[in-house]
Amino acid sequence: MVVSSEPAVVPCPIPTDKPAPDGFPDYLPPWRPQAESWWILTAAPLPWQTKALPKGALDNQESIRLQDFQATYEGGPGAIQLIRYHESPVGPYDELIYVPGQMSYKSGDSSVSGRSITRIYVSSFAPLTNGRRIWNTPKHLARFEFIREAPSDPLSPTLVSVYPSLSDSPTPEFSPDPMFRARLVPSRYLPSIPFNLSSFPRALLDTRVLQPPLSEPMGTEKWITVEVENDGYIKIMYPEPGLMEDDMVMELGVRILSQ
Repeated sequence: MVVSSEPAVVPCPIPTDKPAPDGFPDYLPPWRPQAESWWILTAAPLPWQTKALPKGALDNQESIRLQDFQATYEGGPGAIQLIRYHESPVGPYDELIYVPGQMSYKSGDSSVSGRSITRIYVSSFAPLTNGRRIWNTPKHLARFEFIREAPSDPLSPTLVSVYPSLSDSPTPEFSPDPMFRARLVPSRYLPSIPFNLSSFPRALLDTRVLQPPLSEPMGTEKWITVEVENDGYIKIMYPEPGLMEDDMVMELGVRILSQ
């Protein structure tokens, strides 16, 4: 589906005492950016099926971090989100998010669980530093490419490709091969309707994400829970895969995200 939204992130304590990188200050919440996004809802395993973390759910740089917390996948609904922020405290940028569903972690002698962002990419360095330092989101850099097939048609299909960086630095180089590619086709027959995440009871739709501390570089020390609000309009969208089958994770019966 396609969402034209005004998300607002609820204030939360910053999970690190380390100073921000030179030239990239912290922009504390709440954030109220203007954005449009595409959500691809992922299939959840049935109660009797094995709950294995989907292939491609982790960036290779983050897998050891989750092993330290004995992270396990518990199933439940998840989503891939593509977001184009037109206005934000750190300026315009693009973002790719993967939430596989419910995760469980060991924290000392206790266990904690919740939905988690396990893979996330942004198009510039300022949202990377703020995402990692303020919300424990394991952000890495990527180059985003949005190509509308008929630029004058607002309902034209859009081909989206995301190319990972070879290093998370203010002046990165990017892989020539995409890790994500999909053709997003808006419905021409179903209208847009108002949509507000806050109107759903938490028992029906819990928008909170639980994020464990991040490893270096740019690591954090504390756990954090973040709640995101979206208020805008929603429209049905049909995703079509754009990568070779062997390189991608199965979502909604299509393969669209590389490992």
